[in-house]
Amino acid sequence: MAAGPIRIDYPYYSWAETVVRPRVRRKDLTLLLERLNQLETGDSGKWQSDSSELASAAKFQAGGRLQSSELPPDEVVSQIRQIFSESPATAGF
Repeated sequence: MAAGPIRIDYPYYSWAETVVRPRVRRKDLTLLLERLNQLETGDSGKWQSDSSELASAAKFQAGGRLQSSELPPDEVVSQIRQIFSESPATAGF
């Protein structure tokens, strides 16, 4: 059963109006996206980096459109935790 559209966002809070919003520091998600694509059982799309929105980090998409992933959200979270705990270069997501 497909989990439905899934996206990964950077934590970002805007509780005040500002003239210039601070930039979101982007992480290298290459290892994470490779692992998620390996685990993906469907062929409806692919995990890809995404910076089209302020806090967007990655999306499961095809042709630039958000698609349903076969991975359960809990599995995506588990992979994020595992990748970031394995590599000091990706710590602090």
